[in-house]
Amino acid sequence: MALEFHLPSLVVGGIVGLLFGALAAIAFSQPRVARAIGKTAAVVLIAAGAGLLCWGLLTTIGVGEFQELQFGPITFYSSSQTLGWGAGLLAGGITALVLALVGRH
Repeated sequence: MALEFHLPSLVVGGIVGLLFGALAAIAFSQPRVARAIGKTAAVVLIAAGAGLLCWGLLTTIGVGEFQELQFGPITFYSSSQTLGWGAGLLAGGITALVLALVGRH
């Protein structure tokens, strides 16, 4: 079986990879940029974690019906899985925020 490439996806993936590489290089050379990236990632992770926790809790106590959700390669099949992902994302966001704020003068 031959590999098939989707050219637009390959081009977009290459551009995104180069941008992330450039951003990583800038973050390594400028600690202020690295802290800003860390804070932004922390906000996104905390918001996603809180949202998943709320959704999981509400479907667990019976306020709404759980509907399967496909999000990229991740599929949520149950409210307990949603609670686990939400708790993990929230913990990761808090950890990223603490690490971004440590060492500030």
